Amino acid sequence: MHQKANTPDDDAFALDLSSAVISGGTYTLQFYTVGLAGFGSPLGPVEVGLSNNSGGFGTMIFSGAAGGTASWTQFTFVFVAPTNAAFLTFRTSATRPNMYAFVDNVSLVPTPGVALPLAGLFFLGRRKR
Repeated sequence: MHQKANTPDDDAFALDLSSAVISGGTYTLQFYTVGLAGFGSPLGPVEVGLSNNSGGFGTMIFSGAAGGTASWTQFTFVFVAPTNAAFLTFRTSATRPNMYAFVDNVSLVPTPGVALPLAGLFFLGRRKR
């Protein structure tokens, strides 16, 4: 994904979910990111959303820095779905213009029986791949 300098445009993509996300359900999302070398540092956030439209970002559920350019960074977090959704969306953030970020190995699975803080979002951590 590429965020262009001095424009509101950003790259984004949507993944068509094999099973819809249900509002109020608990899910675990895992994915990896890496930035493209030569486009400056620090890298800006990669944002993740839930949507019912493949062309719209929808409701943001996560935002995290893409990590570095030398190795992939793994993100794993548990969240309570704020809305029903048929698509998982990714985009770059306009807060860091002129960046490239790659996303790979995305997994979204229902996580029954996980108690979460009242905020509904719990970041489990990240490690380098």
